[in-house]
Amino acid sequence: GVGAADVQRMPVTPYDAPLSLRAFLDQSVIELYANSRHCLTSRVYPDADSTGLSIAAEGGRAAVESVSAWELEPAVTDPLSPEPGPTEE
Repeated sequence: GVGAADVQRMPVTPYDAPLSLRAFLDQSVIELYANSRHCLTSRVYPDADSTGLSIAAEGGRAAVESVSAWELEPAVTDPLSPEPGPTEE
């Protein structure tokens, strides 16, 4: 898994509106969008039993008002799978 030495940060300038964070996870890629203005994309390699997510405010304060998650279907089928051939009668 990834340890503290591999922490990545995306500073977001505070302003008077709520902060909106959107995270997209796809296998080993994470994309994080803050207020539709800032983006951080990274590859991560968590342990097989990793199931957590953490959010922290450094040098300030924050309160999480809501969290939602959706599981998406694969966009592409396995390209190495053989295509179905014609059936014989």
